[in-house]
Amino acid sequence: MPLIRIQERPGAPDGSNAIVGFNNGPEYPITINDPFKEQEEQELEWYFEEHLEFPFTKKVRAQNAAASIKTYGEELFKQVFGDPDIYAEYRDLLKAGLHNLHVEIEGVPKFHVPHWESIKDPKLAQPLALQAAIVRKNLKPQALPASVRSSPSLTCSSSLLVPLVFVMLAIAPSPVP
Repeated sequence: MPLIRIQERPGAPDGSNAIVGFNNGPEYPITINDPFKEQEEQELEWYFEEHLEFPFTKKVRAQNAAASIKTYGEELFKQVFGDPDIYAEYRDLLKAGLHNLHVEIEGVPKFHVPHWESIKDPKLAQPLALQAAIVRKNLKPQALPASVRSSPSLTCSSSLLVPLVFVMLAIAPSPVP
């Protein structure tokens, strides 16, 4: 299974704050920042956390926020894969098919603030989260470890997948920076 790992690495001498690695091989320094300004970020926060609770009002605002997810995802994609060498590694992994791709996001809670599930290759029609597995890993030790029971996998048709991802995003708690 092809693997892309995006891991927080703060304080690098070159100013980068993360690395991206491919199949446990080459690693490249990258810099991740919030792709949006504060007001745009607040609109996404409203959309994901408030609007979907009662989606029958403020339709124009909701449409604008929903449309901005594509821009956000493409800007995040450029931060991760913008370097030509990194993009070449990414394109090589795509040859195995997006359905086989596994993306890991690793870092402390603040590194998980960006909407990683929105990351979108401008050359593809859908965000990576709708075609590949994206897993977030918290690297901060927990004060109280919790065990997780295994659960059955969920198989959906692609027409159900988009609403399911957005519902999952809407009900997921926001990390506190």
